[in-house]
Amino acid sequence: MFRDGSFLQIGWPSITVFSSSDYKRVALTDYDRFPEDIDGEGDGFSLASKRTTTFMSAGMTLAESSSGREITDVKWRRSSPHEAPPTTGILSLYNRGDRRRWYWPCPHCGDWFQPAMENMVGYGGGTDQSPAGQSGTDRYANGTNAGNHSCRY
Repeated sequence: MFRDGSFLQIGWPSITVFSSSDYKRVALTDYDRFPEDIDGEGDGFSLASKRTTTFMSAGMTLAESSSGREITDVKWRRSSPHEAPPTTGILSLYNRGDRRRWYWPCPHCGDWFQPAMENMVGYGGGTDQSPAGQSGTDRYANGTNAGNHSCRY
C-alpha cells in the first residue's frame, strides 16, 4: 500500500487472482498473451471487469496489447467505421467498446484531426526517433496536418 492509500497488486491471470478482491481500477497488460479462457471461467477482461463493479461508474478496467490473435473470418468486410476484424483478444475488446480514436488539435487553426505516423516528417520506418524529436514539428510530409485537413503552417 502506498502513502496515498493506493494499493498495487501484480498477479498472473488466474481465477484465484481474479476472484480474490474488489478493485477500483484494474489494468491488464499484454492482453493477447493471456489465455483465451481463464481456468474455464471466461476471458480475462470480463473477469477483471467484475472486480470493479462494486465501485459502479468509478470502477475502470484497462487492457493494452499488440494484436496477436488469428482473424476468425478471412472473408470479413468492415460494416461500420473503425471496426476491427473478428477475432479474440484486444481487437474483440475494441469492437465491444465505443471505438474511440485519438484526435489532435491542429496547432495552427485548432481543427481536430487523426494523426497518421507514416505521413509525419521525421517519423519514418526507422527505429531512431531522435531526428523527429529534434525537429520539434508534427508537420506532415506534404505540408498539411492530415489527409483531408487542408490547413498549412
